[in-house]
This record gives sequence, C-alpha cells and structure tokens, in this order.
Amino acid sequence: MADTQVPSEIRHSEIRALLDKVRRQNYDKFLISLRLEKLRLFSNTTISFDFPVCALIGPNGGGKTTILGACGCVYSPLVQQKVFQVSRFGDEELSPWHVEYELLDRSIISSGTVRGTLKFERNETWVNSQNVKRGLSFLSLMRTLPLSENPNFQIRGRLTRHTATRYKKVEIETTELGETISARIRQEGERVLGKSLAEYRFYDVTATSIRLRGRFKMEEVVLPDGRRARVRTRDPIPGPGHSHSISQTMYVGKNAQATFSELNFGAGESSVLRIVADIESMADGSLILIDELENGLHPVAVRRLAEYLIDVASRKKIQAIFTTNSVYALDPLPGESIWACLDGKLQQGKLSVPALRAVSGRIETRLAIFVEDDFVRHWLSAIIRERISDAMSEVGIYAVGGDGNAVRTHTRADSG
Repeated sequence: MADTQVPSEIRHSEIRALLDKVRRQNYDKFLISLRLEKLRLFSNTTISFDFPVCALIGPNGGGKTTILGACGCVYSPLVQQKVFQVSRFGDEELSPWHVEYELLDRSIISSGTVRGTLKFERNETWVNSQNVKRGLSFLSLMRTLPLSENPNFQIRGRLTRHTATRYKKVEIETTELGETISARIRQEGERVLGKSLAEYRFYDVTATSIRLRGRFKMEEVVLPDGRRARVRTRDPIPGPGHSHSISQTMYVGKNAQATFSELNFGAGESSVLRIVADIESMADGSLILIDELENGLHPVAVRRLAEYLIDVASRKKIQAIFTTNSVYALDPLPGESIWACLDGKLQQGKLSVPALRAVSGRIETRLAIFVEDDFVRHWLSAIIRERISDAMSEVGIYAVGGDGNAVRTHTRADSG
C-alpha cells in the first residue's frame, strides 16, 4: 500500500481539470493513442492516453518497455534504435511489426487529429507515414548509474584527478546556470528529495585537455657492458600541442562538512535533479518517457516525483509516460492514467502490484478476489476471517479501484 501518512500535494480539482483538458483535446501536441497491430508480445491491442501523465505497470516481460518505446518511435528514430534493436542471431520474422497512432499536432492540422503508421520493413528499418516533430526525452535506466560510472557522462574522465597523466593538462571553465532555471531545479528537487538544496549550484562545465607535443632530447649513456649508446630523454621538450574540449552540465552540493561535486552525489539524488533539469529546460508540450521511475529512489521520493510530473503537465503542457513497479508512483494518479501490461494484453485502471501478480497467476493463493476499494477489501477480509479463518492464507483479496475495474479484472483473470 502507498504511504498514506504523506499527504498528496495534488488537488482533486487539478486531476479533474487535466482529465477534462485531454477530453477536449486542448493541446497543441499530444499523443492520443496507439494501436499495436503487431509488436513483440502485442497484437490488435489499443492503448489510449486519457491523462497527461501515464503509468505502465505489470510483471517483468509483460510489455511495459515495448509500449514506452513505441510512444517514442512516433516522434524519434533514435528511440527506435534504442528500444527495438535487431540481433543478427536469434531475431527472426520481425518484419510484420506494425503500429498505428493518433495524435494532436496543430502545426499539421489546426482542428482534428493526425493518424499515421509505423512499420518495420524487411530491410530492418522503421518507416513512419507522418513526419511529426516534438520535443522528446527518453530517460532510460542508464540515468540511475552513479555519475562516476555512467558512460553518458563523458566529461568525468577529464574532471577526475585519478585519470590525469604526466603529459596532459586539463583546463576547467564553468558557467553557472541562470538563476531562473537554478531556482526551479532547487525548488522541485527539494520537494521530491525532502531536503534543502539552498547551497547547491548548477553549472555548464567545459573541460579542455591539452597534450604537449615536441621532440625528445637525445643523451649519450654508458651501457652495463661498457658500450656507449644514444637514448631518448624521459621528458619531451615542449612544442606545439593539441587540445580537445567536452562540455556537460554538472552540479555541486554543500553541507556542513564539505563542498562536493556530483561525482560524490547519491545516484538517486543525481537522477532526480537531472530529470527535473531536463524537463524544466524542454519546450512546452514535449513528451517525457521514463523507464522504471522508482529505480534508486526512496518510496516517498517516488511518490513526490510522480506528483511533480502531474504539476509540470499542468504548468508546461508536458506529456509524461513512465514504467513502474511501485505502488507509490501510482498513488497520486487517477485510474484512467494507469495501464497494466499482462503478457501482451492491456488493462486500464488502478491495480496494485499484488493484484497484478494475482491476475497473471504469479501467486500461491488458491483464490483471488478483486474488489472495488479498500473498504470492501477490509470488510470482506473480516467476513472470511470469521467464517473460514483456517483457509484465510489461501485467499487473496485485492482492491483495484472501482467496481467496473473489478469486473474487468475478474474477467481477465478467468480468461487467463
């Protein structure tokens, strides 16, 4: 269950307003739906995005990342290469992959929707029938690596003192980010992380390595056998050199003990700040895709990050879609924004992780009962405990958010 001791910062009125905004299609750019005619596990399956922040849940291998990747492929061939790579060995008969999509793009159609298709052709390339453009950020699990181990943070080789060589000089230039964006990163980062970031600073850093080039001086030495020889000196005579620069953003923290670079941040702390910075710097109406939102984060931070996505969806008209296995990420969301991926099938509605396991047959109980809310779950548990207490351990009761969702979940479980 989610931590009910931490009150939500999102009002119900804000949720209702965003749901209504999507229903009225009051967006310049918005991904409305995907129909997966054939894609990995999925066939003839449709998912609609009825809220600007959508969570994809389900057991491992259920298809969450496939949906996430398909959303990105509508707008960017780079996501196609990241998510849908094809091996020279083992991958066969992939050419039928076919996805249809519907979206809003007022630069193409001022009133109405745009429909298009994505097809994986026999030459192993994706073909998009529409040329739709949109700000897009795909945040993979790579973001949760400590910066000192993250290959995407290429500048670290220039910054760390442990990689300096005798012949290389590194010059560092820094420019502090503007106060408006810095203040926003601090404010939102503090809400998610639950700690003060008042002393944190955010920089654009350029590291330039300079390697000296030149001729070596020759000296005459006496070898052990008495012969004389000319050898090269250890140090070169300085001459014309070459330089190479890398620029990336980097953060610096401070506490009562020390000032420290982002190389010494916790991986979760760095991940949150970079997600916030990335989103705040993107154009209004962009699409954010996040794989495993909760990875590396405390449960309360996960919930606060989901709330931040709702807030920024309202403030910047950004659409966010993420995968998760955490009930804390689902707590602030309405049922319309949650889709369960169950071995190639999709079901809309708020299902807990235990309920998902029950639907997919991955629990040990002999009987699974799906009910509309926690009140009914406690009520039914009390009845069963009183009548058949000896068999209580063999019965699982799961609240799934609404009577209609309970019926659909029972139907899904029975058909599975």
